Amino acid sequence: MCQVCERREASHFCECAGSPFLLCLDCIGLHHAKHPRTIHQVMPIAALRQSPKDYRHKYEALKQGREALLKSLESLEQLTMEFDDLMQNCIRYMTEYRTWWLQTIQTEKAALAEAVETAIQETTACLDEGTEPENPIAQALWTLPAEDLQVVSYAISPPDLQTFCQTWVTYTNNLHCLYARFAPHQPEESNKEDQILKEQMSSSGEVFASMWENIVQIYDLKSQQSYKHILPAKSGNGRSYIALEGKRLLLVGDYPASKTVYELDLSSLLLTSLPSMGTARSRAGLATTTEFIYVFGGCGDSPLNSCEKYELHSKQWLPLGPMHQTRFGFTPCTFLALIYLTSPQTTCSIETFSPETETFSALPVSLPPQLIYSFSVSFVCDGELYVLSSKQQLSQWKIGSEGEFRCYAVSRQCRSSRPPLVVGSLVLIANNYYGYEGVQKLSLEAKDFL
Repeated sequence: MCQVCERREASHFCECAGSPFLLCLDCIGLHHAKHPRTIHQVMPIAALRQSPKDYRHKYEALKQGREALLKSLESLEQLTMEFDDLMQNCIRYMTEYRTWWLQTIQTEKAALAEAVETAIQETTACLDEGTEPENPIAQALWTLPAEDLQVVSYAISPPDLQTFCQTWVTYTNNLHCLYARFAPHQPEESNKEDQILKEQMSSSGEVFASMWENIVQIYDLKSQQSYKHILPAKSGNGRSYIALEGKRLLLVGDYPASKTVYELDLSSLLLTSLPSMGTARSRAGLATTTEFIYVFGGCGDSPLNSCEKYELHSKQWLPLGPMHQTRFGFTPCTFLALIYLTSPQTTCSIETFSPETETFSALPVSLPPQLIYSFSVSFVCDGELYVLSSKQQLSQWKIGSEGEFRCYAVSRQCRSSRPPLVVGSLVLIANNYYGYEGVQKLSLEAKDFL
């Protein structure tokens, strides 16, 4: 029985004296209040079946588990809010699109009814007057035999689904990424890798990302370790991308040629749709300044020499003048306020672009002819222009000199959709050549890959 009320059956005991003090659940608070200066350790009587020490260990473990569950619940609530916002956006966008399409159908139906009514009236009048009608539908009614006058065809133009599909793909990818963050029954190793990735992304000062198909590999410059993550949707092999401030990538175009533009947050791996380009492109060259992203060439139905720029502040696309040559499958590089454009895929000539004057100028030096019809990666280090081709050739030229390119054989084929990163004498390349995908390290001292 409880030693306080002496009426109810004891369910707990307190180790505040030499021997256990028996308490019922209602009297625990009264017991504490009666002896405020005494250290109390209240445990259920069921704990007497095992040692108090083991019970306290289990109690602490359950307490920690409870705290972990509460944190998971908070994360789940956050996920629910994000998911709800995203679904509301999806519903709103689809509702707006449906409303627009119904209005379009109603407009075209009204136009069709009016056109048919006008044609019937004109045909009737022509029959009475014995003259031929001028209305195209009336002419069809006039010339066809009576037994063939069953259906008058009228073409209703289908809607342009490109913008709708682009937006819907973005929503779908983000839904998959949100689900992947809290997906049940994930393998323990995958969870561990995701956690390492999140910790690495949050603590790192700078990262270098490589993309191919639906795989993102993130290389941490501080720890010199890399981690892979799988995106829910595959992209084509013609998408170009470039790093923005912070841990973000701007993704441009695709294969087949596309006007699509996305921003990828490397911390959350969420895609955001941005305004489309003016021209559909694949394998375009990208360069950046503090205010603009420049897009050079690429492929549409054929190689392009057209260019455009994206203003980061206003998020608008603006036109640029054309290059002297068509170029695609290359990475521009910047040196002393000029952007160098090399593309042996189409031409051995090299030209520069000045962001200040927005003009193109041809250089007097040309790439070695053996590089023609190859994809390329270009970069500048210590005033030297380097061009790495998919034909396992590394070419080097001192900018401003009258000498020609010096060539070296390298051990790997290379093709990249983003400009490389030069760190001292080491060059990080986001290689997407089959069999060599991922972040590759090129040593300028050894003139070969590590």
